[in-house]
Amino acid sequence: MPQAKELRPEGSAVRLRQGGVMTSPLEWTPTVGEAVYDRGTGLPWKIKCLNGQRVTLVRPSGLEVVANRLSVRPATPWQKRQLKALANFHKQRMLAAEIQRRKESSL
Repeated sequence: MPQAKELRPEGSAVRLRQGGVMTSPLEWTPTVGEAVYDRGTGLPWKIKCLNGQRVTLVRPSGLEVVANRLSVRPATPWQKRQLKALANFHKQRMLAAEIQRRKESSL
């Protein structure tokens, strides 16, 4: 029986829709603090903790989720900007809430 042809040569890069390039998930080693994209949630995250095949991911709001290592990939530049913008927005909202609390407590 003839063997199936490989569609991509070993180690070749995959071009992503947002313009980034990534290699095979097996060639990439995730690191704590790195921005990643989780295919399960469809959102960019930061890596908080690595535990074998499990990766703990965190959003700027503090939301955490545990994902399989193979379901995450490095974030594209666009996704990194998205994550940074979300962190800035969350920071502004927290500051606004703190200012409002101080105003209410001083009355």
